[in-house]
Amino acid sequence: MMLVLVVQIVDALPTCKDSIMIDTNCSMVTPYLEPYLCAVYNYDIITINGTVITNNSNLTILEGDIYYFNFTEGPGDYIIRLCDGTTKEVIVAPKEDTMSSMAVVFFVTLITLGLFSLPLLIRKFTENEILNSLLKGFCIVLGLYLLSLDTAMVVTIAISYGLGVEQELFRFLWLIDWAAYIAMTITILWYFFKVISLWRGNKQRRRMGYE
Repeated sequence: MMLVLVVQIVDALPTCKDSIMIDTNCSMVTPYLEPYLCAVYNYDIITINGTVITNNSNLTILEGDIYYFNFTEGPGDYIIRLCDGTTKEVIVAPKEDTMSSMAVVFFVTLITLGLFSLPLLIRKFTENEILNSLLKGFCIVLGLYLLSLDTAMVVTIAISYGLGVEQELFRFLWLIDWAAYIAMTITILWYFFKVISLWRGNKQRRRMGYE
């Protein structure tokens, strides 16, 4: 692992540490770079899951064979790779607003559960059977959509707070999304055929003079 030298940097930026708070720009100082290992003095910034953010960017000379660059990335876990092959892990911590973010997720989750519960708690929204079926189907479909939205919000919060489990969360989000869309399609088709059946039944009763 490369070491950070604590020196006074041009541009008046503080020297980066291993852990940085979000919105804190700083200068990343390299150790002594052997000239024979660096044909070009550059660096890469890679996320912990392997995504290259900055590729072959030029380093700025500080003194002798010591270089630096300004680090301005958002929250997350990063690997700095220098031209000589040395690496350093840097964590950018997010702002402490976890409670407000989770409160939003909790509120949307309550709405989701409420929408799923309405068709069970309320036997009839209206005396019109067709409209009643449409309203129940709408509650279930909207609840499934909000379930997918809840998952997306949790993934976004996790990434913002640099939990380092992006791949697992994105896989989970993908599964939830597909399950929700399939369930919404089945629900729409189910209530569509149910409404058609009710409409035909009403039409048959009117033809026979019951209504």
